Amino acid sequence: GTGGEFQPLGITANKDVQTVNAASLNDTNLASAEGKLTADFPVWLVSTVMSKNVDDLALGWTFNSMMEGYLKNIKTTTGDYIYREEMNGGKLLGFPYKVSNQIETASNKTTIIFGNWADLLVGEQLGLETYTTLDGSWTDENGVQHNAFEENLSATRALMYVDIAARHAESFIVVKNALIV
Repeated sequence: GTGGEFQPLGITANKDVQTVNAASLNDTNLASAEGKLTADFPVWLVSTVMSKNVDDLALGWTFNSMMEGYLKNIKTTTGDYIYREEMNGGKLLGFPYKVSNQIETASNKTTIIFGNWADLLVGEQLGLETYTTLDGSWTDENGVQHNAFEENLSATRALMYVDIAARHAESFIVVKNALIV
């Protein structure tokens, strides 16, 4: 989100979290000018976060399934897979990773997040509020209007106010424009 009303700021839009553009690193040992990552890139990313003296108890990765496939397919010059065996166990460079396809891929480029997930705070206000009515009306996904009273139904609305923020912005790094082909 943008951090505005009803949108959490989270990690990727937080201006205090270090963001790296894989396509403009100007270091071919890490990534090409198009953003194609090398096998050295994940090591550099971990080192960059660790150089900030962050707590390492909950370090981990998140990326989408396309990036997972790309990383699993990185090979040595002799054709051996570098990360595949470890990633089949759910880790990359010894740190756990989670796949979320809410991280979008556009023009074959995506985002990677690495950091101390214990420093990601999730705040809840008032818990879950529910409202049930027998006379509410709504329009379904097909554009059909429904009335709970007329159709002998009950309608329930659930509200929960939640916000997400980085307790320590230096605990995370976001990589944008990582090429996945």
